[in-house]
Amino acid sequence: MSVKQSETEEARAIISLLIDKGIKLLAIDFDRTIVSVHTLGAWRQGSSKLAEFVRPCFKYLLTAALESESALYVSVVTYSKQPELIRDVLKLVLRKSNVNHIIIRANTNDWVKDHTTSMLGKEQHIAAVTTDLYNKHGLIVHPSEILLLDDDLDNVKVAVEFGHKGFEINDGVTLASLRSFIKNC
Repeated sequence: MSVKQSETEEARAIISLLIDKGIKLLAIDFDRTIVSVHTLGAWRQGSSKLAEFVRPCFKYLLTAALESESALYVSVVTYSKQPELIRDVLKLVLRKSNVNHIIIRANTNDWVKDHTTSMLGKEQHIAAVTTDLYNKHGLIVHPSEILLLDDDLDNVKVAVEFGHKGFEINDGVTLASLRSFIKNC
């Protein structure tokens, strides 16, 4: 079995495990989480260059999530002000997947003026996503049905305080480390 086949199977197993654990919303940070660099919300080197920094485990995980025919929704929750760049990066990396199914909640100028995000971690982003899911699909997502993956431990702690599951992403993240966490949460 090739590495690609092995990683694909591991990612599919993680998605199945998330569904078995009752997770309906997988909320993932972008900077230093999906990508290994921090864009500071002002990346100027283009989507192709940024796509080089997508962590392989997230390429496999997102592909598996988007291929799944389950009621698992995926969102990117980020302080970045560049949602178009994020979408372009995801399109480049997930070429065979419909990345339009990923809900991106970023700190765009029109959204930030109505939201204060400094003390609530990614909660306002997650609340906006769950509101969208309800408005578009009639889906009610309970706090315990949300998993946040984020490199910022403070954001993870806030998510847990709000009743979500949360996992801190570090430079050594792998599909195996994600699966281990999900198994035990």
